[in-house]
Amino acid sequence: MAGYRELPAEGNPLPGDYPASGVFIGAGVGLDHGGIGLRMDILASERIGIFAGGGYNLATVGWNAGLLYRHPVKWLARPYITGMYGYNLAIKWQIPGGGGTGTNYYGPSFGGGLEFWSAARTSFWHTALLVPVRSSEADEDLRWASPKPWPVLFSFGYHF
Repeated sequence: MAGYRELPAEGNPLPGDYPASGVFIGAGVGLDHGGIGLRMDILASERIGIFAGGGYNLATVGWNAGLLYRHPVKWLARPYITGMYGYNLAIKWQIPGGGGTGTNYYGPSFGGGLEFWSAARTSFWHTALLVPVRSSEADEDLRWASPKPWPVLFSFGYHF
């Protein structure tokens, strides 16, 4: 029927309506989760988010904090760009005779990705490609590392 529009049930936003504020907590893998860990997102507005994550990166404890900007599309799949500061390289040094120790290297990382929101806009999956800007100290220590780390990193997680 032309001009017919069904109103949403109480508490269910119309398609395209995103929360303008709120807190989402999620688990995932990647720099923005501190390795394998948790991330908290605070929606400062419908488009701007602040996040912090912490976890275990297979060498030691890692953390990151940053900002993201969500593109103002009205789809369930929503593109975004991000910038963060925190660990962007971890090296686990093997000690002869057994054992090892881990070292984190810190600096900025930048990237972009997609959020896949639920129809009710109460949770989302995210995936991202991140480019770390590594310090000269990290580059120096990488001379001895094998295999060399990838120049672009992947991240994904679920947030509710």
